[in-house]
Amino acid sequence: MKTCQNDLTFPLNDLFLLEATQSEQRPQKITELLKHIEETDDWEALLNMAYHHALIPQLYTIFSRHRNLIPHNCLTQTEALNEEIIFENIKLGAELIQLTRILEKNALPYISIKGPALAQELYQDVTKRQISDLDILVSEHDLLAIANILLERGFQSSLPLSLLSNSGFIALDNDFTFLHHTKKIMVELHWKLFPVRHKMPLEFETLHQNARAVILQKHPVTILSPEDNLLYLSLHATKHLFEQLKWLCDIDRLVRNSTALDLERVLETADKIEVSDALLLALLMSKELYHTPLPDQITERRSPHIEKLLHTVLHYFGEDFTTLAEPQKKKIRYLFLQQLNHTKQNRLLALFLATFKPSSVDYIYYQLPEKLNFLYPLLRGPRLLYKYGLKRWVM
Repeated sequence: MKTCQNDLTFPLNDLFLLEATQSEQRPQKITELLKHIEETDDWEALLNMAYHHALIPQLYTIFSRHRNLIPHNCLTQTEALNEEIIFENIKLGAELIQLTRILEKNALPYISIKGPALAQELYQDVTKRQISDLDILVSEHDLLAIANILLERGFQSSLPLSLLSNSGFIALDNDFTFLHHTKKIMVELHWKLFPVRHKMPLEFETLHQNARAVILQKHPVTILSPEDNLLYLSLHATKHLFEQLKWLCDIDRLVRNSTALDLERVLETADKIEVSDALLLALLMSKELYHTPLPDQITERRSPHIEKLLHTVLHYFGEDFTTLAEPQKKKIRYLFLQQLNHTKQNRLLALFLATFKPSSVDYIYYQLPEKLNFLYPLLRGPRLLYKYGLKRWVM
């Protein structure tokens, strides 16, 4: 069954999740949709969809208010998943506090991005946002020092730490993953918000200067300013073709909760680093699906190109993008990002960079000494040929 919202046709489960996560909910509409779901008796599909969109806390809140309409088994499953998320979020929050205290003690500046701090900032409760890891943004000059702190705390990486001292790798990539196998906690150490090809050349020092603090279990944790956070969340959601509704929920809450949000500054920054289309698309998606209040300065920039992008994204949302196989998703994301680079010059540049400019994968694959970095452009072609050509032919 499909139904409509704002003249858009969406699958019933998607429509219910949209309604259940609105800032201003309509209990009567939620009850009506629950009765439709009851007729289909496909509660498992709804639960799987909510988990994929990282909206289990919100789903459980709604289910707990309408217990008489929810099958006992489904309610029990949702409650169990929600309890797991509560436990995981509290564990991650405690680890974040311990890590940031150590960084502060060693005079190592940082910014917590997403994770428990964002949950506290946007939802006033660390357990109300489904999260899976910790993301910490630091200066590239402090990478090795902070990596060693993580190692001392029992974290490990599958990649050699020597990459963190390779200027070529640092220039191309933006994060390095550590895993604590006993605690089952993943930490992504970032030195940029995005890889270089995603055009986010904001220096850590500037982001840290703009940063603010949120209180997490009585401990101040440094987070991005509302303006920088909005830009980051918007570009992150656009990059992933809005596959998780959680990201749009975050954008909606951020715009609504930040009374002093300087959208003019956000637009100026986006224009400066050539990502204004991605920003506008995310904001308009939030307005379309969550009725996010936006000023005229945003809606007035709704160009035919943005309208086309918006139609593309809503089409995939309505066709249930989440059910596609990962290779198909990857292809669609690539084509969408090419569409986002709407000028022929930008598309050709993106194609050239993807084909000839070394990526972090090349550095990880070959792991040459830094003095041989000049060889990576020559070695990229053979690696891609093997990956997409010879390897498949041999297999």
